[in-house]
Amino acid sequence: MREYLISRGGLDGARLDAVGFELSRPLVPHSDRAQSLAVNLRIEIFLAECSALGLANAAP
Repeated sequence: MREYLISRGGLDGARLDAVGFELSRPLVPHSDRAQSLAVNLRIEIFLAECSALGLANAAP
């Protein structure tokens, strides 16, 4: 998804980060593998304010 947002979405790769949490932060336990894959393989997008990242004067 990160690469898609950079190549197709025109976003600056220096301002994007991607981390996988399927195993470390599952939404459902891995006891039912089919259900857990359907739920735990997900994309979460968090937006941070430029000022929180020390980018107060950065272009939007």
